[in-house]
Amino acid sequence: MPMASGRSALVGQANIELNRERGGSDPIPFYLLPHIGGSSTLRGFALDRFYGRNLALLSLEYRYRIHPNIQTIPFFDEGQIFDRTSDLSWINWHRNYGLGLRFRSVRGTFLRVEYGHSEEGFLLHILFGDRERPPLRGPIRYGAYKR
Repeated sequence: MPMASGRSALVGQANIELNRERGGSDPIPFYLLPHIGGSSTLRGFALDRFYGRNLALLSLEYRYRIHPNIQTIPFFDEGQIFDRTSDLSWINWHRNYGLGLRFRSVRGTFLRVEYGHSEEGFLLHILFGDRERPPLRGPIRYGAYKR
């Protein structure tokens, strides 16, 4: 959602992943289970800190351009891994907040530096060559979302 004509935007993202094993199938290996933590999900936690059968993740960023090629981004992330929907509780959500800088060129973001803070401490992420997701165009239809 644009806030100040071309200078800033409020960006929210949500991700829900539900997995159910079929009768007679082998259990899902732990390395294929959904996981959260690290520079792309919960930025205040270590990489793949939490994993389990199901995932719910929310992220909110305020992107503000301080220079044509530099953005500052305060952010808030929260998410939960759960095995059964009965385990899904507001108390069990893992939350973090932080601040990031993105350095851009004509081709996209070439350097991303983010500081995330959670109840487990803080982490600094430095990433090179990050690509931003393109904005959605038109209405979202279930089962037909394409970029």
